[in-house]
Amino acid sequence: MRWQGRRESDNVEDRRSQSGGPSMGGGGFRLPRGKGGLVLLVIVVVASYYGVDLTGMLTGQPVSAPSSQQAAVNPKEDEAARFSSVIFASTEDTWGQLFKKMGRQYQQPKLVLYRNQFNTGCGMGQSIMGPFYCPADSKVYIDLSFYDEMKNKLGAGGDFAQGYVIAHEVGHHVQKLLGTEAKVRQLQQNASEKEVNALSVRMELQADCYAGVWGHSMQQQGVLEEGDLAEALNAAQAIGDDRFTLSAQMAREGIRRLLVLSGSAAWCADQAGKLRDALPGDWLWVGEEGDGPQHCSPRALTTLLGREFSHAVFDARDGFDVAAFAALSGTLKAGSWLLLVVPPLDRWAQQPDADSRRWSDTADPIPTPVFVDHFRRTLFHDGQTLLWREGGAQPVPDFPPRAGWHPASGAPQREQAAILAELAEMPPGVMVVTAPRGRGKSALAGMHIATLTSPAVVTAPTRAATDVLAHYAGEKFDFIAPDALAERINQQGSQPGWLIVDEAAAIPGPLLHTLTAAFSHVLLTTTVQGYEGTGQGFLLKFCAGFPHLRHRALTTPLRWAAGCPLERAVADLLLLDDAVATDKPTGPLTVAPLPASTWQRHPAQPAALYRLLASAHYRTSPLDLRRMMDAPGQHFWLAKKAEQIVGALWLVEEGGLSPELSQAVWAGFRRPRGNLVAQSLAAHGGSPLAATLRGRRISRIAVHPHCQREGIGRALVAQARGSNCDYLSVSFGFTQALWHFWQRCGFMLVRLGSQREASSGCFTAMALLPLSEAGHALAEHEQQRLARDLPWLSHWQGEKLALPPILGSTLNDEDWLELAGFAFAHRPLSAATGALSRLLAQSDLPLPALRGQLVHSEREAQLCARLGLPGRKALLAQQRTEAGLALRAGDEVRTDTLKKQVQARQFF
Repeated sequence: MRWQGRRESDNVEDRRSQSGGPSMGGGGFRLPRGKGGLVLLVIVVVASYYGVDLTGMLTGQPVSAPSSQQAAVNPKEDEAARFSSVIFASTEDTWGQLFKKMGRQYQQPKLVLYRNQFNTGCGMGQSIMGPFYCPADSKVYIDLSFYDEMKNKLGAGGDFAQGYVIAHEVGHHVQKLLGTEAKVRQLQQNASEKEVNALSVRMELQADCYAGVWGHSMQQQGVLEEGDLAEALNAAQAIGDDRFTLSAQMAREGIRRLLVLSGSAAWCADQAGKLRDALPGDWLWVGEEGDGPQHCSPRALTTLLGREFSHAVFDARDGFDVAAFAALSGTLKAGSWLLLVVPPLDRWAQQPDADSRRWSDTADPIPTPVFVDHFRRTLFHDGQTLLWREGGAQPVPDFPPRAGWHPASGAPQREQAAILAELAEMPPGVMVVTAPRGRGKSALAGMHIATLTSPAVVTAPTRAATDVLAHYAGEKFDFIAPDALAERINQQGSQPGWLIVDEAAAIPGPLLHTLTAAFSHVLLTTTVQGYEGTGQGFLLKFCAGFPHLRHRALTTPLRWAAGCPLERAVADLLLLDDAVATDKPTGPLTVAPLPASTWQRHPAQPAALYRLLASAHYRTSPLDLRRMMDAPGQHFWLAKKAEQIVGALWLVEEGGLSPELSQAVWAGFRRPRGNLVAQSLAAHGGSPLAATLRGRRISRIAVHPHCQREGIGRALVAQARGSNCDYLSVSFGFTQALWHFWQRCGFMLVRLGSQREASSGCFTAMALLPLSEAGHALAEHEQQRLARDLPWLSHWQGEKLALPPILGSTLNDEDWLELAGFAFAHRPLSAATGALSRLLAQSDLPLPALRGQLVHSEREAQLCARLGLPGRKALLAQQRTEAGLALRAGDEVRTDTLKKQVQARQFF
């Protein structure tokens, strides 16, 4: 195009120095209509060569070419800005002349140049959306980096093609002036989604036609050069590449999408590399081994929560960490692709999954055929997820268009505004705001801080997780790490003002209790979908401790459009919707086992079971879903009323270890995978052979909210008593209500923990329901041992535990064995607390390390400082040495004999 020296527009606003904002990692672009638009433009221009005047489409009369008008130039600093100004001026001239011939005045729009993002009359504009027109303020917005993307990424350079994108957006302004835009919006109000989309497509095609009118005018004025048509055709071909047009459509519609790459490692890496080179963005690679400048292991992904990225790759070829996959999906911005790399589909079900070692309780990775079948069945049922297979086609479907979307402007949305108003008037107390990813929780917290006149402290698992919050809080943002804040509270006591905790479910419950107790006003924001932090435990356990807590939820997505295909795909794959029937079930109760094979034959039943467990149990997560599907030794019972599931019981096989391994576990020399209760009975109890017995641990139990207190839970446990094993067991966060339930089911308390659970903030308790003679003997022995040690378990004083009274504080044979295991093996201090306390009562030796912790309750750090020890490991070593000295002082021969016995268990 011969554009140099032509008139520049007076209607250009250069706002590039005012643009920017949070979470703008990477770039992005929107191409107005893909191949169709530029081809239409070329047709219009080519027609002019043959004397066909197409501008009469507006008036019905032939129109001669408009004459150019020169006006005062407002010089720009760079060529791209000057080019845009000239093109914009040419659209003013073209439409000014045409409107004049229609007897109307052309009301000129404005052209706004910005970088990254900028507030518009239609919401927050972002560069990922490409050029766009806002009818609310009659302005065309463009980030000039779009031209570079066309040239460098698409190979679609050329000033004529670049000018078209501005002319297309001006075409939307013409639609507004002619009343077309208002009529279409009115028609869309009562139309179906299909009709709304069809009208939107027509609007875009007409804007393309109007851009062609501008192109015709440029040809008539001799502005086009010989190579311009070739440039336009090349651009049409490049932009018409389905990958680019679909990406542009996604950005325009505010959605994200999942693309599954299935094949060899080399082929998948090659395909991912091509997409990364073609589409600008961050392209975070999540996997054990990285392929790109930005790499993160699945385990480290939690450090990135609260940040945003454009495009990402999740490598699941060797193992599929579904929790990390779900978390990654929540960090992606509108217009992004999430590439999921998996093995060849025909071999995936037989391939061991390295991630299975975390949840299968097996020594080696296992294949996961049930999950793979579930993956294939659910992920492609709606046709919104793309699958590219090595050796096969790489389809890019022509998805029906959706309604246009604009990101949030930065001002509070309806749900946010209501919560902000409530926070402004809130008396002392705690408010919790929960929501899935992308709903504006962090932005809400930052907005609240910005309005405060009192001080506010922000804490979160990592500072990086507070980027969005910090942007909205501005200069009032004051971050302190959770452990540092706890130390300040320990030194200073109560704190003034507000405490704001972002990603609260990812902070251990006891620490969170310490933080919240020190402030009069507290705002906690978090997601509770079960794949981050403590999940539902945040609501079911932690929040239950606040009698007047205010719980509010955000439901409307802000960072992407409602109905986002990626969000839907992840929810379907991991059953994250928590859909439990709300009506009250009726009919007779039936209880029956659910075979594991039901996942593949009748998947709706086990899916409903999982949803019931997830809605009722604070620790249920996507890892449990994988365990339920493919881990060995899983057993399920269902309670139904009229075919509706009203109760569920999940049991896991445990125990059956060899005598040698069980004794090594007792001594602290071995910790094989799995066997939670069975190993604890040996490692913390007084029975070295406890893990040889076979049991079934109740992993989860849940009853429908409308059917509780009807005896359904006890009916499920009663059916499970028929299991062919020595005992049923349960490990739970202790509350009097829960313990009362397990007592009524026949369980006997056998262990009380010394540390609170991170997920519930409660101390752990374990109980057994004996089924065999050996099971009865074990349960009675462990209950008596617990009762004997209870006086020295300070955390449990005052609890109603229904333990038999045990008198006597002298050392017995079991105590001697316990003390030898602590002194000469690796028995933990918590397991030996009772025996050590009885030893201290009988010994005249000073034993400062033991007495300091067990008698005087000194903190470990204080005790280490007083004794000149470097840390916890040195303190424990000193305590073991002191225990050995005290034993030898009592009976040296017996001590040496026991030492040989316990140390021999290291070498079975």
